[in-house]
Amino acid sequence: MEHLCLGCMEPKGNNDVCPRCGYNDNAEYLESYIIPGTTIANHYLIGKLLDYNGESATYIAYDTELTCKVLIREFMPFSLCKRVTKSPTIS
Repeated sequence: MEHLCLGCMEPKGNNDVCPRCGYNDNAEYLESYIIPGTTIANHYLIGKLLDYNGESATYIAYDTELTCKVLIREFMPFSLCKRVTKSPTIS
């Protein structure tokens, strides 16, 4: 698979900064959410966090089986759970 930008899920070559959207692979992220670059279920490459509120989070992602961009919505109400630090796991 080509190197994909975690900001727009388009090919970006070996650059740290995407020439299309300007996303930097070394950008800071909120530790309460999935780390960009995490693969879930050996199927989805998670990109940057697009939106969040007290109930859920939405990420841009890439479906490696269908080979297309998708949105992943994670149900994570702050009043009931929290992310295990630097992990996709919720407790």
